Amino acid sequence: MFRQGQSPADLCPYDEAWMDSCFQETLLPNSPWYQIEDKLCKGLAKNIEPQLNRNERRQLLFEILGPDFVSNYFPQLESNPAFLELPNVPKEKREELEREGKRFVHDRLVVIANKSGYQEGETDGSGPPDELQAFYKHTRQVFYKGLNRKLYLQEKDLLEKKKQEIQLQTDKEKKAQGRQKDVRDETLAGSLRDTASSSTNTSSDHQPSTAKIRESLYRLTGDPPQLCGHQSEFIGQSLIKILHSDPHRLNEITERLKGNLLPTSLRKYVWLERLLVGERKNACDGNVEKLVRERFARTVARRVGEMKIKRATHSPISGLIENAVIEFYETTHSMMPYNNDTCIKQCCRVLNVMYVYNNSYQPHYTYWLYPLQLAFHNNQTQVSGEDVYELAMYLDLLMKYCLPTWPQVFSAAQLVMNLIKQDDTELYHHIKQTAAINCRVQAKDFLVHLVNLEKAEAGLKTASASSHHSNTGSASDHNGQSLHSLQNGSSSAPRANNEVIADPVIFLRKWIGEVFVGVLDTASTMFVWDQLFIQQNWDTSVLVEVAVSIVFLLRHKFMEAEDYTQLKSVFTKEPCKLYTKDIRQAWLHVHHGGSLTDLPAVNRHNIKPESPSVRRKQSDQPARQSAAVSSVARILTPPPLKLKSVGVRNITLSLVMPERVFETEPWTANLETERFDIQSTLYMGDSELIKLICQKPMISAPVTEGGEIVYKLQLPYEVLLYKDIEIGDLDLENDMGSSPHVILQVSYTSSRPTSRASVDGMTPSHSRLSMVEETVTLGWTDIAVYDLTVPPPTDHCQWKVKEGEATFTLHPGKYKRSDDEDEQLSLSVSLNFINASGVLTDDSTVSVLVFDPDRHSTPTPIPSLTPVSLQSSRAQSRAPSAVIDGEIDDIPSWVEHRPTSLASNLVPTTTNQPFDIYVDSLHFVPDNTTIVKVTGRLLRVGQVIIDDILAMPESKSSARCPGFSYRLPVDTQGHDLDPNSVAYFRVYTVDNKSRELVIVGACLLQLFETIGSNKAYLRFGGHQLRLHQGSPVTRDQDFGQIEASDLDTTPVVPAASMLVRLLPHSQKFEKRPTYKTGYYKSDECKPNESEQQVIDSFKQDQDFPKHALDMIKKIYRSEAGDYTDTPEDWSDWARDRLDRSHLADGQVPGYVSLAECVNYRQDMGLNIQIQQVYGLQGKQVYQEGMYIQCYVRLQAGSIADELDESSQPSECHFLTELQDMNSLQKSPVWIDEPTLIKPTYDERTILVVRIYGTKSVYKPTSSHQQPGQVKGQTRLELLGWTLIPVFASGCVSYGRYNVPILRNRPEDDLLKQLKTTSVEKVLSAKTWTKNQKYDSAGLIVSIMDGHFVSVDHCPTYQNNDKLLEIIGDPVKYQQSQADTKGSTLNQFVLNTLSRKDKNLGTSGPVYQQEEKCYQQVMHMAFKEQLELVLQNAGYGSLS
Repeated sequence: MFRQGQSPADLCPYDEAWMDSCFQETLLPNSPWYQIEDKLCKGLAKNIEPQLNRNERRQLLFEILGPDFVSNYFPQLESNPAFLELPNVPKEKREELEREGKRFVHDRLVVIANKSGYQEGETDGSGPPDELQAFYKHTRQVFYKGLNRKLYLQEKDLLEKKKQEIQLQTDKEKKAQGRQKDVRDETLAGSLRDTASSSTNTSSDHQPSTAKIRESLYRLTGDPPQLCGHQSEFIGQSLIKILHSDPHRLNEITERLKGNLLPTSLRKYVWLERLLVGERKNACDGNVEKLVRERFARTVARRVGEMKIKRATHSPISGLIENAVIEFYETTHSMMPYNNDTCIKQCCRVLNVMYVYNNSYQPHYTYWLYPLQLAFHNNQTQVSGEDVYELAMYLDLLMKYCLPTWPQVFSAAQLVMNLIKQDDTELYHHIKQTAAINCRVQAKDFLVHLVNLEKAEAGLKTASASSHHSNTGSASDHNGQSLHSLQNGSSSAPRANNEVIADPVIFLRKWIGEVFVGVLDTASTMFVWDQLFIQQNWDTSVLVEVAVSIVFLLRHKFMEAEDYTQLKSVFTKEPCKLYTKDIRQAWLHVHHGGSLTDLPAVNRHNIKPESPSVRRKQSDQPARQSAAVSSVARILTPPPLKLKSVGVRNITLSLVMPERVFETEPWTANLETERFDIQSTLYMGDSELIKLICQKPMISAPVTEGGEIVYKLQLPYEVLLYKDIEIGDLDLENDMGSSPHVILQVSYTSSRPTSRASVDGMTPSHSRLSMVEETVTLGWTDIAVYDLTVPPPTDHCQWKVKEGEATFTLHPGKYKRSDDEDEQLSLSVSLNFINASGVLTDDSTVSVLVFDPDRHSTPTPIPSLTPVSLQSSRAQSRAPSAVIDGEIDDIPSWVEHRPTSLASNLVPTTTNQPFDIYVDSLHFVPDNTTIVKVTGRLLRVGQVIIDDILAMPESKSSARCPGFSYRLPVDTQGHDLDPNSVAYFRVYTVDNKSRELVIVGACLLQLFETIGSNKAYLRFGGHQLRLHQGSPVTRDQDFGQIEASDLDTTPVVPAASMLVRLLPHSQKFEKRPTYKTGYYKSDECKPNESEQQVIDSFKQDQDFPKHALDMIKKIYRSEAGDYTDTPEDWSDWARDRLDRSHLADGQVPGYVSLAECVNYRQDMGLNIQIQQVYGLQGKQVYQEGMYIQCYVRLQAGSIADELDESSQPSECHFLTELQDMNSLQKSPVWIDEPTLIKPTYDERTILVVRIYGTKSVYKPTSSHQQPGQVKGQTRLELLGWTLIPVFASGCVSYGRYNVPILRNRPEDDLLKQLKTTSVEKVLSAKTWTKNQKYDSAGLIVSIMDGHFVSVDHCPTYQNNDKLLEIIGDPVKYQQSQADTKGSTLNQFVLNTLSRKDKNLGTSGPVYQQEEKCYQQVMHMAFKEQLELVLQNAGYGSLS
């Protein structure tokens, strides 16, 4: 931050040239970092300003912050070093002030960074600030560019060295044999190919078969496996440089590397750090490793003297150790590749030193030492004494702080068995039963003395195994007896128990006790140990997860075993045959909580159909396991046999050439489009899958930049599509972890003159010139187009398209492993880059956009580059011929988007290229609309002048779903539009009732989408948009800041939507596709259950005009009066009728009423729900213990009464039932489902609600198993009544009504008036006395149209309190409704229970049983009394 006085170490923090270069590049002038620095510095200056009043504190802060900071932010203040010098400040005081000052500055910076959103996880949810994102992006680009360059140079050097080695070997062979060898040794070539980079390729004819390679994997001898490549090792070394600079990031790095094999150098660093963790806790500050080394050396030296031996590497038991080690290396699969004198000698000497150090030795120490030998191997052919002592020290630390104790091993093994039993009962019983068949045990194989000695101490812990697994913290329980503490030949070891050894859990103890070294191959062993060290402390849960993963990977092998011998073979010999990749994938699945029954299919050896006996056994599995196994192909299968389609477009090449190239290669001065050849090949590893030839590029004029010539090659209309990618035959590539990638290679064919003698024997002086063409490969790049998703448990393991824009280095020369059969390169030639003496520099790049054709409409190339004329096409905004989608019955309610429905779209444009906007259709306009038009405007487009949108429907299209033939060509005039530009559409209509011009709804469409993190591209294709009402939510109503989401919170017009298209501009008008094709992106418009019912009603409506022209004529005739004078052009009349000139001056059009957008239809009816009665209190109103219900009856209006009885529905009345027992007795709440009734429409139809009450006591039975009885029930008492209107303007008057409760009974004359007069008028005309009304008692009822299944689906669901204002004071009603004092309904039940059950409250089982009985019995008793009342009143029965 403070540049003056920086040391070289500050500018080279990593001590690695390429990393330091990247770091310095991020600090170049005008880099994004300085925006962050400036913000931090300004904040820091503001924070420390109060501290500058004291001279010594000010001077101290100035010295800490540096002169640059002071001059920039405190130029008015002067620095005076004398304030901190003697005698003003003593030395001790100065040091204390410096510590405080540095701590203060650090703390202030942390606070400022947090407030600015610069600390990880400290943002407000909106993401990092813009300047931080720019810094991330810049740093990432700089880093990847430097990394790729370094890897490229490293690979080039490696190939050159290998070439020289091969040449030397070839020369020696020639010299020894004394003759020329014309044929290269194929074995030598094979070794070269194996050593070359992962990007190197060979012809498939020379590749060994998968079967041969698999066969070689299980050889008992052979070369040691290569655990990581050169690139991985280089990256590991780079990470170590970062850790040296910032050691605290170790946990972060290892967490990100979890589930991966560590590079060799990084493994050494991580393992050593973890081994020393325990010592660091116990040691003071200082070099802990040095202290441990010195302590270990002193102890060994002392023990050598005590034992009276010459050297620690030759202990008294050296012969015993040597015999055991040799046996282990000859028989253990993972050790066989290292069965050589160097490894064996080193192992023997280390174990001898260990015996001298602590007088302990066990044969299985060899297993624990072996991974340490590999991790800390120094590539020396001779055994170094220093290495021996280091390994002995590391082994001691491993035993002391990492290895689990034997009790933990026993518990872990038993836990594995418990998990097998829990998830796969069949496998568990098969293993247990098979182990007892022909049991022939050998105690020495299982360290029986250890098993029996520890069994008592471990206690097998079966009861608490599960809790142990979930709560395991440290892997080493140092209070228990550790593995290495058991001495061979201990007198306490009893005789082996065959039953104990025959238990299959003994194999799991062997696995875990040996940490899997004895059963896995080398790579898998190192993977397991890497995971254990990554966990910071050896968490035994990792051991359990690995063990259970191996068991289930080998499930098919276990199920085939028929006796103990075969079972033992599976446990001891099969795990080493598993692919490391399968073990890794299975462990990750288990580690993330996945189902164990998914694991068998991960094993790629498990490809044979199982035997009939096995299938019979599996057929008996529980359904849960069968379902899990059947779903494994989609949950945890290896990468699929067929890749998803992938596309590459927007290809831009930047060819950077040094200026001198014009002298050596004159053809570069005038590059021609036709001479370029660009090929794009998809590979799976080294196997070619699909090759595509690109179109000729567009070339820009060369630009000179810093002594280099830069050519820009663009392929704006090229779209590379890779479809139907089969990789099933490439099991070798798939098994070995290869990945699919695209190699893009560019070459150029140049012409140069040459002289050659003619065929008639002319002399060279008379030779004639001819032109010779040469093809020069300029460069190539490797494009990663897929990512392999490793599942958390519910994800799919698959190759996922790596979408986004990215820039790659264009490496000079030819891709190193060409499959061109016509070019049979020799071994030496194949190692060279075929280029023109370095035509390109390493700064050349290729930019592409990778996309998923299944998610984005697949574009097709434009055949020519003929420019289009927007001016000529602007006048043709309407199609010459109409496109008809069909009648409304032919239009589906909704069709899911199918990305591949149409593949004829043009290439999507960027923000500075022309495009077209099409208005295609409206779907399911509301009932209260008539003729319609669509208007629109493009917002946030800057200075670009763009016409507004005005679209009129086609006359023959459906009136309910009108279609349009309209497009707006948009000419950006070369300007870059804002990536957040939006199109704002509005739909206008003439209201069906008021005949006023109103707005149906509006919608917003974002025109561009950002793919990746760079450029924005047109959201080409079809879009189905919901219609909303209301203005967009913008800042201060500034439409210059409008966003596509600003209508999301406004009300939705039910079922209504608009279809539009965005397409790159073309001269031809593109007819709209039919909706059935799934062309339109329709996810946001999927109708809910209510909207589906609305759409169904719309389709069945015979009264709505059929076509748009019919609607125009209907409106015209209803307004014109004279039917004989008809307009010549109905469309022009409709356009004029929808013009704003029909509004009064200054009048703004309103919106159609959402409450009237769906007319009432008797077959759908309406839903009524009584929710609450409140305010029933006072001596004259209510007494304790009264049970209340509401009787609802519908009174038809006069018009409905005059209809024939056949058209009248059955009598509409019902009784409330279920009450919320936690509500108040004076304000009961009902929880009944809404009641559907289907009355004939009449605006004077009303609901009459009568509230009845009765006093009674509920008596439960003594057993509480049967419903109780109602005792002392009084006659029903009419507590009050009220009225609610039902219909208005042809629709249901839906909403939440809060109405007053009136006293006595409704008068007959009043009910008669209500048949012809509205409720408001009747109640307003009457004077209500205190005896006829309550001051604050009311009823709440919900009314909804039958189309809508819930309140959330209603377009406008509002509170209606109008009747409260007519009858009384609304404030009093609100206060009464808010009153929460009083007894609850559940007291009716609680008071009948015993003291014990009453004390349990409403959560007690007895109460909950009796509550149900109370509701049932009380309602039946109440209903019986009400039936008598209705019968006396002449009403029909409720039943």
